[in-house]
Amino acid sequence: MGGLYLVSQPLAQGLSSTLTFASLSIRPALLSLFENYILALDGFVLRPALKAIILALLPGLEDETSEEFEHVHALLAKFKSVGASAHGMTTTGVKAATEQFFWQCFFLASITSSSRRQGALAFLSRHLPKLGHGLALPQTDSYESSRKVDQDSNEASHRTTSAVITPEPGLLIRCFESGLRDEQLLIQRGFLDLLVTHLPLDSILLRGKVTREDTERIVAAAVSVVSRRDISLNRRLWTWLLGPAHFTESQNGIPTSPESSMSVGETKKMPLQTYDQPSYFRQFALDPLERSILKMIKTRSTAPLDKIRPFRICLSIMDRSEIGEIVVPRVILPLLDSAYQYQDLAPSQECFEEVLRSAKVFFDSVESGLIWGQVFKLLQSSFNEGVASEDAQSRIDLVLFLIIRFNVRDEEMQTIHMPLITLMLVICLRESMPAPTSHRIAEQTEIYSTALRIALVLQDFIPKRAYAASLASENPVFPEESSDLIHMNQTLLDKIHDFYIEHHGSVKLAHHLTNSPIIGETILNNTILLILQNLKNEFYVKHIDLALSLFDKVIRKIPGPKHLGEDEILSVLCEASVSTNLVDNDGFSMTPITAIISVLETFSTAFPSFWLSNYKTRQLIPNIMSKSWSGLSPSKPQVNVEAARCIWRLHVVLSCNKTVEGALATMLSSNSKKPLVESQLESTRRFVVLWTHSISSSGSLQSPRSNVSRRRSQKLENRTEKCVSAMDFLGRPLLLLLDSLLGAKTDVSIFVSSWLRSLANIRECAQISLYKL
Repeated sequence: MGGLYLVSQPLAQGLSSTLTFASLSIRPALLSLFENYILALDGFVLRPALKAIILALLPGLEDETSEEFEHVHALLAKFKSVGASAHGMTTTGVKAATEQFFWQCFFLASITSSSRRQGALAFLSRHLPKLGHGLALPQTDSYESSRKVDQDSNEASHRTTSAVITPEPGLLIRCFESGLRDEQLLIQRGFLDLLVTHLPLDSILLRGKVTREDTERIVAAAVSVVSRRDISLNRRLWTWLLGPAHFTESQNGIPTSPESSMSVGETKKMPLQTYDQPSYFRQFALDPLERSILKMIKTRSTAPLDKIRPFRICLSIMDRSEIGEIVVPRVILPLLDSAYQYQDLAPSQECFEEVLRSAKVFFDSVESGLIWGQVFKLLQSSFNEGVASEDAQSRIDLVLFLIIRFNVRDEEMQTIHMPLITLMLVICLRESMPAPTSHRIAEQTEIYSTALRIALVLQDFIPKRAYAASLASENPVFPEESSDLIHMNQTLLDKIHDFYIEHHGSVKLAHHLTNSPIIGETILNNTILLILQNLKNEFYVKHIDLALSLFDKVIRKIPGPKHLGEDEILSVLCEASVSTNLVDNDGFSMTPITAIISVLETFSTAFPSFWLSNYKTRQLIPNIMSKSWSGLSPSKPQVNVEAARCIWRLHVVLSCNKTVEGALATMLSSNSKKPLVESQLESTRRFVVLWTHSISSSGSLQSPRSNVSRRRSQKLENRTEKCVSAMDFLGRPLLLLLDSLLGAKTDVSIFVSSWLRSLANIRECAQISLYKL
């Protein structure tokens, strides 16, 4: 133990740094000290100090032109093979154990001391055995008999190889990892050269003896060099990932190459499989590279640099098409999803913007067909019944994030992909809408509204020329749930699926779909049906404004005449106005009636003359008025304003034929037989409520912006500006109330008299009376 103390303590505290700072005259003496005195000690005494000895000698290998370079090489080689007198061990076993311990200490020295890594690289370049094809040569009888001459050299090579990877190759992998992540470019270049020559991806070591985690570790360290943007580093990395230009592998799994030591005759005896570089990459590099990138993406670190790293790596590997075209499609969704998730995890908005900038650069470098193919997959999976609602919502939120945050104004995206995705969306939305009794309807409502918002954003980007082909079509669009429509929708969905999944969104094949005149018409057709379905569903009627906005945007961009099937639409509106229930779980609600009026506003804009003259419109108005009239009851103050707004909106739409004014007068008539009119006094009270909100807020009621209203067309805006005032609209009903004051006193006359006296100013009443006279 005295010898152990005398050796380990001075080496650890003094000699380990002496060679680094020693002058030229001191270095020979120091090396003589190691060779003549320290090397002569017993192996068991040297073991605790072996790492310190290696660290002390490695500075002598940093300069290949120095006089001590060869001397230090030879000295370290002697320490590698120094013997130890162990009881019960053969000479071969002692030597193998000593070499194993030396390599473990050497790898630890290189891992823990970056200042000694240059010298460690020089030693590895000479003494590290090749761990590639020669690691597991076939040991058949014919092979051994033909190689007897080189048996001793093969045994030595096998012993050295075993020493490097025994007891396990983890330290070797971490030594390479630390070298590949070194801050000095020359060291990274040297370790990449070692990977190419000594540790190829097809080696038995990486394919079987190393754990999957260690393989991912060394691959991740290797691809991280692309952040340097150095051509020499990238060239070595591509060589390692793609393999040699000529590579073969025997059918029994033993890889060979031109550097293999097998003779030509033996090669002919073993059937070989030839790999080109893309095949080599797929066979040996693809899986570990993909797993390493995914592991970077899934890191729990919230530091911006850790989130940016996989984007930069993928952007760099796209420079090599043999690699990028295979890897990027596998990792693009997790990459973009990581940017989406990071907006909630980022320590600050500045950190998120930094990551988003890198994500945008990567996004802009990817082909549009690949991007929208992934969008198609996300949306399609969101509507599958087998997908949990949380997963479906997260996927569709990711799509909305992509089209809002990233640059999607590319010509191909706007004219090819966006119309196809919009078509797919409206078809899937309509066909996947649950029945009103479905237990999933509440969960699907949010997915539905997000999908419609996506369609609205896409429509803002799509130019009119994308639908120009619709001019060639003269077929009318009838929103009927027919077998022809179902067949057409399914056919188009199948074609879109094949376009993105089978043909990867190739622009060369896009004209077969985008030039079809039925794309715009089918979008319009399914949007109309989607609106009508919303009217029949109490959960989705709250989001009908999104569907109406989509209809408004689509119909503006589709050229040529449009046949909307007004009779069918009016039939659905009439049915909805009769069956609508204004009482829900939250109490009395005007939402269903507001939705019907919004639909009437939207569709009347397209063909106003037809809607105003259609006999079904005259059947629809009394139903809507009855529902709106009930909302004016003084016992329902929470919906009075909304009910008054509904009546005014309806009057704006039909102001030309005074239909609403006549219906209002009917409600006040003493001869009215309407079932919802409880009494003439109740009707009078409701009119007073309408008067109060109309006179005090006539501007907001005549130009409403309710929760389900949408952006009007110019025609409707012009008609709103020209609509009659309250003096004209409320004049006839007011005169009916004033008539009640002429006869005998009744409850109605008493109430009207009291109301007139309570008015702060009766100027409006007087103006209306005089105006009518």
